[in-house]
Amino acid sequence: MPDPDAERPPRRRPQQTAAPTARGVASGAATHASHGAARLGTSWRGLSGEYRLAAAAAVGLFVSMFLPWYEQTATGVVAGKPVAATNSLSAFQVFSWVEAAVLVVAVAVLALCFTRGERRSFHLPGGDGSVIFAGGVWVCFLVFVRQLDKPEPDHVPTLTATMGVQWGIFVCFLFALLLAYAGLRLRAAHRPEPDPLDEAMATGRAPRERPRATAEPRPGPFDADDGEDDTAVLGAGETKVMLPDEAPTGVVAREPPPEPGEQLRLDD
Repeated sequence: MPDPDAERPPRRRPQQTAAPTARGVASGAATHASHGAARLGTSWRGLSGEYRLAAAAAVGLFVSMFLPWYEQTATGVVAGKPVAATNSLSAFQVFSWVEAAVLVVAVAVLALCFTRGERRSFHLPGGDGSVIFAGGVWVCFLVFVRQLDKPEPDHVPTLTATMGVQWGIFVCFLFALLLAYAGLRLRAAHRPEPDPLDEAMATGRAPRERPRATAEPRPGPFDADDGEDDTAVLGAGETKVMLPDEAPTGVVAREPPPEPGEQLRLDD
């Protein structure tokens, strides 16, 4: 009696993949970093002067948020002696919706400049210049609001704390003015937005074509289906005459051309 186990096909063992090593992870991270740096360099070289100015102003906005924006001063009496303590705070240390709005404007302008450097095709309402100008004016308004409505200081039971502004917030205001100026320059330059063909040439991909509406063919004067067969077998020397506003009139007989030397006759 044959052994049933001998007829079974051998089972395939699952292939074991080697776990990623630290060297492989570091190599992959270095590859991605070099690729990202190359994309940034290519995008920067593809920008015009107005976009570069806007990108520089957006970077300045982001960096200024690490500078001292506010100064918290606490005064009081400890052990019978007056005590005063000051503490400088950056925008990220007193983060509210105002600082979040400034950060969103900086990141959005940088993303816009990066995509335009890569010749990405999309449209913004009012154009890129209007959007960048509005972002700069909005940041200026937010900084002005912070002069009137400062963040609340930390509450200490035995001390009286007050909050003031420092020079970092004025640096942010200057970069916001520079961003608005870059938007005005971009509007005056009338730079055309990249089209799908420009994006295809820059990225090496096929251009994205929008679906075109195909109009149905309109029926002609002789396309009406009246149930009759309008075809006819024409003989030699016969011509079928069709008028646009009339039904087919039939077949008109025509005599063959006269022979050489024969006089042409006119029939009534």
